[in-house]
Amino acid sequence: MGGRGLNGKTRVDDTRTETAAARGRVRNRPEGRARAATHPSAEAGSLIVRADVADRESLIEDAPETYYVTDYYRQHPVVLARLSQLDADALRDLLLVSWRLTAGKMRRRVRAHRG
Repeated sequence: MGGRGLNGKTRVDDTRTETAAARGRVRNRPEGRARAATHPSAEAGSLIVRADVADRESLIEDAPETYYVTDYYRQHPVVLARLSQLDADALRDLLLVSWRLTAGKMRRRVRAHRG
C-alpha cells in the first residue's frame, strides 16, 4: 500500500493532493478528505481529518503530541494532526478512518435517496 509521491514523500494508494486553489486537500478515494488546517487557532503544519468524537478523544488521549483539537474545531467531527509527528503508517491509518466515516455517510445518503 502506498508508494513514493512528489518530493519523495510516502503516499497512500487512492489519494491525490489537490492544488493550492483547493486549499491543500488530500483526497482519500473520492469521499474521504483531509486538508491543511487553515484557521488561526490551528498550529502551522497541521492536518484536519474527519473523525468521530470518540475516536478523536482516544487519539488525543493516546498521543497528545500528535493529535489535538482547538475550540474552533471542537464543534466539528474532526481531529487535528501535527504532520511532523505522523509517520507513513499513522497517516495511512488516519486517512482510512476518515474514509470509512465519510463512505458510511455517503452510503446512508444514497440509500435514503433511493428509498
